[in-house]
Amino acid sequence: MRIAVVQRFLPSRSAGGVGHFTHGLCNALSERGHAVTVFSQDPVPRGAAYSVVTLAGPGGAFGRYLAPLWFPFQVARVNFSGFDLLHAQGDETWAPRGGAPPVVRTLHGSALDEALYNGLLRLSVKRFLMHLYFYACDLIAVLRATRVVAVSGQTRRHHPRVSAVIPNGIDLSLFRPMPESKSTFPSILFVGQMKTRKRGDLLLKAFLEKVRPQWPSAELWLVCPERVRAEGCRWFGPVRQETLIRLYQQAWIFCLPSSYEGFGRPYLEAMAAGTPVVTTENTGASELLEAGRCGLLVAPAKLGDALHRLLLHGELRADYIRKGLERAQAYGWNRVAGQYEQLYESIASSRKAPGANRRILYLQSTSEISGTDIALLRTIEALDPSRFEPHVVLHRLEPFSEEYRRAGAHVHEIPSMRQLSAHRGLGYLLRYLVGYPAAVVRIARLIRRERIDLVHTNTLHNLYGFLAARLTARPHVWHVREIVVQSPLLRWLERGLVTRFSSRILVMDNAIARMFLKPGGGMPAHIVKLYDGVDLEQLQPAVSGLRIRRELGLDETTPLVGMVARLDPAKGSDLFLEAAARVHAQEPRCRFLLCGGEIQGHEGYEATLRERAESLGIGRVTLFTGWRYRLRDIPEVYGALDILLQCPAYPEPYGLTCVEAMASGVPVVTFREGGPAELCADGETALLVPAGDTTAAAGAVISLLRNPEKRRALGEAGRRRAERLFDRRRCVRELEALYDAL
Repeated sequence: MRIAVVQRFLPSRSAGGVGHFTHGLCNALSERGHAVTVFSQDPVPRGAAYSVVTLAGPGGAFGRYLAPLWFPFQVARVNFSGFDLLHAQGDETWAPRGGAPPVVRTLHGSALDEALYNGLLRLSVKRFLMHLYFYACDLIAVLRATRVVAVSGQTRRHHPRVSAVIPNGIDLSLFRPMPESKSTFPSILFVGQMKTRKRGDLLLKAFLEKVRPQWPSAELWLVCPERVRAEGCRWFGPVRQETLIRLYQQAWIFCLPSSYEGFGRPYLEAMAAGTPVVTTENTGASELLEAGRCGLLVAPAKLGDALHRLLLHGELRADYIRKGLERAQAYGWNRVAGQYEQLYESIASSRKAPGANRRILYLQSTSEISGTDIALLRTIEALDPSRFEPHVVLHRLEPFSEEYRRAGAHVHEIPSMRQLSAHRGLGYLLRYLVGYPAAVVRIARLIRRERIDLVHTNTLHNLYGFLAARLTARPHVWHVREIVVQSPLLRWLERGLVTRFSSRILVMDNAIARMFLKPGGGMPAHIVKLYDGVDLEQLQPAVSGLRIRRELGLDETTPLVGMVARLDPAKGSDLFLEAAARVHAQEPRCRFLLCGGEIQGHEGYEATLRERAESLGIGRVTLFTGWRYRLRDIPEVYGALDILLQCPAYPEPYGLTCVEAMASGVPVVTFREGGPAELCADGETALLVPAGDTTAAAGAVISLLRNPEKRRALGEAGRRRAERLFDRRRCVRELEALYDAL
């Protein structure tokens, strides 16, 4: 593919993070066989595998001040018609569109936030006005772009047209740890500018007042353009990349107390080089450091104390180094370039076959870590991007919106789109009814504005999609993922609407399908059964659970029985504890894991369960993780388990965790009802016991704990069953065929 890239500055003359990003991405794309040309005001950098067209900037005394304003007009005069795609890092605001290739725009930060943190709060009128101008240019460019990418979830806040989040990348072969290179004395590295939002002056003050008095041999290494002379400070000025890497590897701590970072590339470089990070709270750092899991996030007034604490405790530094290195592995250039390449190819495919891309609107009433949300995310991840363009409507964005965007979906928030519920009280129902017409109208407008081809309602309890689809004359797929047992009236209402107003009814298994049995025993002609698949490459027996066990304080030999589900009374967490108490009485070495946290409407339920565990005498052997482990950690959670024990209080409509456990080679013990009775093969991949019988469930667990060979046989058979029935790729291809038929 012939790719034109617009980026004003490059590493040949600038230390700016966007220039380094452009250099790394273009090299990675070139290595993948693409012909990449960069249009810039700077010459070609050393080590560039791509070509550079230099657009000379304005000269004279004010040339460097005018260059950022001048460059967009230079780009506007370039003829890009000979390229397949234009990838702009900025400054393409006025680039011609007639006969030009599609445009991908990457947002490396928010100019509006820059105006605040680097302008207003720094009392710089010049910077404030300049960044406001850049923000206006960004808005115009975003509206004109074919696809818009943000480097982080926070970056997209002021730009609703962002369709994907693809992070910055790093060359892991260069930025790598060299433990033997660490300085023999305490050393703190800073990379940035002293007086801007990078706040080197704040670090210098903390070092002189808090660190140096307690660590007389400590040094502060400053990589910055401003010359600094102070006790214990070593000024390097601007340095080449090889010198910078060496400093990262030698320093004990990296500190960049920035007030704002769109991404925070220096934090990533430090982590990859094996150096722990200390910083003040800012949006980029919070996301990159996972809210403090991979580095210290502190208030400005506490910066000196945090540096002293980290210098004092070597084991704490070692822990942050380990977590930082793990985090950095996700940002290798090969992976990042692959994501961009996939985006490029999806755009190219849609241009080669006009009209082939069908736009699917998914309506999801909840946005929480549950089976329904996870199943939708996994579906979108596996959709063929050359043929389908997913849009997702959520009641609220957190916590799943960024996951959907990373999967390539356009995400829309409609707060008035609520989930129908019979147990939230009369006030909730009144708000539901009052907001219903407005929500339907908003969805219908969205369908027309985005030219949606098909509406897919992803839950039985969303009653907006059928009417919006009817108003806009779109086909409607109603995906039923629930078994309604609590309210006969609600069951009757929803079943009637689904049957009457669906082009296709999708059910996940026979347990759900039985809700639609006619009085004479037949099924609606437009009902289709389709299993939810799982990613068999992520979930597999070879995944190690040693990290999870270490974090839980368990060795490899301690038996671990777990439940993977949100803390919700319907999931039967209390029944799990009852069964666990019976197991513990016979197998006192066994430990019990509840992996999942509270959700809206059930706040305080974890405390109730902890009290229940104490009353059963298993408080010390029961582990609650809350939402500590995210989706990417779940394969390792299964790798840590010896047995999955699920004890739902109501019939489980599907039982995604049972499928995930089988794919991971973990034996399952659960009740013989609902979806698991069909998905699991009793005695072959799982042991099924009568519903609600915690004594029988405990007996099944004990029998497996005492028979490792039986556990192994169940796990191997579970994997084979998952490969045969639950491969996500096959399941999504069947769904795509259903879309094609409508």
